[in-house]
Amino acid sequence: MALEISPNNVAPWLEWGGDFVVSQNGSIVMANGWAQFRQRYLRRLFTNPAFKLLSGAQVEADYIFDANYGLGFRRRLGELWTDDMLTKLESLCQQGAEIDADVDSTQPPIIVITQDPQHTINVAVTVYLKTSQQGTIAFSIDNT
Repeated sequence: MALEISPNNVAPWLEWGGDFVVSQNGSIVMANGWAQFRQRYLRRLFTNPAFKLLSGAQVEADYIFDANYGLGFRRRLGELWTDDMLTKLESLCQQGAEIDADVDSTQPPIIVITQDPQHTINVAVTVYLKTSQQGTIAFSIDNT
């Protein structure tokens, strides 16, 4: 019986903004379970899809293989910190979890977003996977 590896169950360990991780014996380290979900979630959240500016000019997508992939979280950075901006960021974080096939849709993600006096946005998203794993994805990003 041949072992089938589903791309949903294993993927290269590839952190956002980083490079592949190589083991001591020279093979590429693989991620699965929570680590794979976390990497996939952050990639989806931070990748900008194609869009049009108010002037009508087209801005190309970050991911050249699918112009619609990504949620464009980084596109919101630099905006004034308002209730509307907070709502938009929370919505993007929730959407990023809800569209993932591994997320338990019966348990909505818990999202906490704050901005400190130095204009750093702090995000914590607690997600429940169908495998009964749960975890919190936390990151901070400059909003200047």
